[in-house]
Parts: sequence; C-alpha cells; structure tokens
Amino acid sequence: MIDEQHIRDKYNLDADPLLNLTDFTPYETSQTEFELEQNKSFEIGYRSLIGDQLLIDTYYYNSVFTNFSLGANLIQGGTGTVFQTTISSDQDVQTQGIVMGLSYALKSGFKLSGNYSWNELSNPEDIPEGFQTEFNTPEHKVNLSISNRKLTDKIGFNFAWRWQDAFLWESTFAVGEVDAYSTLDLQISYALPNLKSRVKIGGSNVLNERYTQAIGNPTVGAVWYASITFDEFFH
Repeated sequence: MIDEQHIRDKYNLDADPLLNLTDFTPYETSQTEFELEQNKSFEIGYRSLIGDQLLIDTYYYNSVFTNFSLGANLIQGGTGTVFQTTISSDQDVQTQGIVMGLSYALKSGFKLSGNYSWNELSNPEDIPEGFQTEFNTPEHKVNLSISNRKLTDKIGFNFAWRWQDAFLWESTFAVGEVDAYSTLDLQISYALPNLKSRVKIGGSNVLNERYTQAIGNPTVGAVWYASITFDEFFH
C-alpha cells in the first residue's frame, strides 16, 4: 500500500501539484495499488502450398489485456521536474490484427511475393485522458517483391517495395506522429563459379527518401552494401 501523504509531503505536491505533460491539465488518480497485468490471446491461421507454385500464409490474432499498464508523463510546474507514472487500467484493452502473405513461383525462375498486415488498438476510447498505451504500431503495412536467383547463369536479383502507414508514437521520451513512408530495396548478385563464390551488391531505401521510425530517432537514408560469399559446395 502506498503512503499517499508521505509522497505528497516528500515532493511538495499539495503546494506544487503535478500536471499532464501532454496538455498541462492537473493529474489526478485515486489508484493506490498496482495490479498485475494479464493477457488472453488467440490466433487462427491458414497456410497452404497450391500446385507447387502458390504459397498462402495468413492469420488473425486477438489479445485482451486486463489491468493493462498505462503510462503518463507528468511535470511539476513550480520545479520543472518531469515524472513518469504507471497505473493499471480499469478497462480491458483489446488489440487485434491480420497478416496475409502470398508467394508465387513462376516456371521461368521469377518469384513474386507480397504481404499485408493490419493492426489496431480496438478500444482507444477506454484509455483515460493523458495516459499512454505505447502501442506504437502502424495500422497498415505492405511489402511487395520480385526476384529471380538465376536471371542468367550468373546474375540474380531481388527488388522490394515497402510501405507503412502513419501512426502515433508514445514513449517516456517523446510523443508524436510518425509519418507514413515507403522504401525501395534492390540487390544484384553475380556468381563466380571458378572461385565458388557469389558477389552481392545492393541497397535499402535506394531512392534516399529520408524517414524516421520513431519520435526522437534520427532520420534514415539510403544504405548501400557489397559482399562476397565463398561456398565450398557452390552450385
């Protein structure tokens, strides 16, 4: 059991109360005990290879959290001291999502792949004002790729496009909107049979569309790389 008056006296909260850092409204809670968070989840999926060419892989998940841990960033107006506190949610918090993936192998050696994911916090209206779930997950994500390991006897390639939706980022460090972004990735390989080796040259985000993955993180640009792999059993 927390001795509330002891905390108030120690930090002079009666004379200099805490404010929610997001909107500077007074912070209030009657909760004095922290309950252990519990989670109940189920998942159902389907995976199948059709005709030795088409692979389907999809699943749905649903999670319900009881006593979900909610965080809040607080500030003491007079001293400027920043606090972070956690309470147990009175309401269950539910998340759900779907992932769907397809991969199709052509007889010419080309392979087409794609996947889509949808994730959501199902009841954000039940989250108390000023508190954070730190869900930090874009609602929509898409990946598409085309590849051919043997475009010729020596040359192979992989080309991929990735996109994700904008989403709210919450943490003890910062809160804000992460913008949607997309990237193009490319890899070309060249076989050296006499050396039993394969050279790979590629890059991620080759168009150098700068983006950030979280509030407070640096922006990411193009990344290029080269490698050579020796395989004694090269074929």
